[in-house]
Amino acid sequence: MMFACPATDDFFRSRIDHMIDVRHPLAVLASRMPWQEIEAQVAVCTLALVVLRVL
Repeated sequence: MMFACPATDDFFRSRIDHMIDVRHPLAVLASRMPWQEIEAQVAVCTLALVVLRVL
């Protein structure tokens, strides 16, 4: 069973921001993605699917 612990209480668990190399090509790509636009389009598509299933 895992317990949520503050970062300072867990000596052996690293914070995720210390694990990710921001110079890695995938991290660079992720920082350049238009996430708000992607989320908006996914929301529209999801809503359309929900509406079609209700009808």
